[in-house]
Amino acid sequence: MSGPNETESLKAEYSILKERLNQLEDLLIHDPHTGLPVRRIMEKRMRELLETAGKSGEKIGFGILRLDRRYARIRHTRDKMKVFLYMTAVRVKNIIGEENLYQSDRIDEFLMIIRQVESREHLQNVAEEISATIQQPHEPPATDVSFGCHIGMSMFPDHGATTTELIINAEIALGVYETRKEQGAVYTAEIGSQYHENLNIEAELYEAIRKGLDGFHAVYQPIVDKNLNTVACEALMRWDSSRFGSVPPSRFIPIAEDNGKIIILGRWMLYNALRQIKKWKDTTGQDISVSVNMSPRELLTHDFVSNVNEALTSLKLKGKSLFLEVTESTLMDDPDISIEKFKAFQELGIDILLDDFGTGYSSLEYLSRLPIDTLKIAKPFVDKMHDSSKSLEIIRTIIAMSKNFGYKTLAEGVETQRQLDDLLELGCEYIQGFIVSPPVDSIEFELQFLQKNRAT
Repeated sequence: MSGPNETESLKAEYSILKERLNQLEDLLIHDPHTGLPVRRIMEKRMRELLETAGKSGEKIGFGILRLDRRYARIRHTRDKMKVFLYMTAVRVKNIIGEENLYQSDRIDEFLMIIRQVESREHLQNVAEEISATIQQPHEPPATDVSFGCHIGMSMFPDHGATTTELIINAEIALGVYETRKEQGAVYTAEIGSQYHENLNIEAELYEAIRKGLDGFHAVYQPIVDKNLNTVACEALMRWDSSRFGSVPPSRFIPIAEDNGKIIILGRWMLYNALRQIKKWKDTTGQDISVSVNMSPRELLTHDFVSNVNEALTSLKLKGKSLFLEVTESTLMDDPDISIEKFKAFQELGIDILLDDFGTGYSSLEYLSRLPIDTLKIAKPFVDKMHDSSKSLEIIRTIIAMSKNFGYKTLAEGVETQRQLDDLLELGCEYIQGFIVSPPVDSIEFELQFLQKNRAT
């Protein structure tokens, strides 16, 4: 027989073991960073809710919330302890209820259950409220930290009868909205159709690349100075697919960006654009520059600068023959690397154009650090410059600020004579848009602009 001391010892060991088992079980069903239940717990609850809702007629929403790339930038620096992640979870729980938020398998993603949904609009409103709440700056001393999210939602029974179907359709909505660079929300038949169409376009894109970029060609839009002389052009990619016909860049570029094929397309575009201006120089004597867009993926590749330099060298062109365009949002992926590479390009004599200025995240402090040469005034401001006093004042401010920083200004999307006249009067140095010409093929560009330059 065991004595009292041995019995007490066994009880203590059992108690410790039980506590450890409870801790282990808790770890298995809760995320260690946010304390939220994990995905499999959500799936179990959803199955139970759907079974009940099928009898009661209740509509139930399911959502996937993914934090945007502004959070990704601070994740390994400012949020190593996942404090901001935890506080974001608290914000969402305050809206949908503590029992309705779960942690995804991804660290930057949450899963949501929305009870008693009245309509699609109701679900959309919930998504917008969550999005607005997440974007609010954090408490002191982290008032400089702000990030947003993308949300994809689906609804029982409209978008699926099972948990699996609802998850798939929410993922489709999330993916489509991320591609569009929108915050997003509720699944629709149109979104589902676009998703499957994107899959088909992606397959066709792979095939076109395999065949040596079959169907791809470049068009060129002139850039003129204040005297309306053609000084440069922007090279723009076009794709005539044998299956889909003319596919607009707004459709295939985001797909190529997402799957990484943009690096192949970008390299093709660079070499073809430079080869074209070399040909124009040899045949017409006109020495103009060409502007080529940089994608985020290209900019972050380790050999991008050397590839550009190699292309110029192989064609015996100087750096001044090339402008590289980048959008504000592209810079935000990794500002330090962007600045480093811009400096390297400028050492080669290449001008850097900041495209769509005024629509992104740049602050004056950030702008002052950027080694750029030209600010490109975004088309939306030009479109509204005579309908909105704010847009006109923004353009006036951009031009004045550019002069202070030593930058040149280029207005894109100029379509009317009034816009042209007023932009030149405000001091804008370069113009691009349909008032001059739409993008045209290389032969038409030579006839309309290079021969004209030579004649004058």
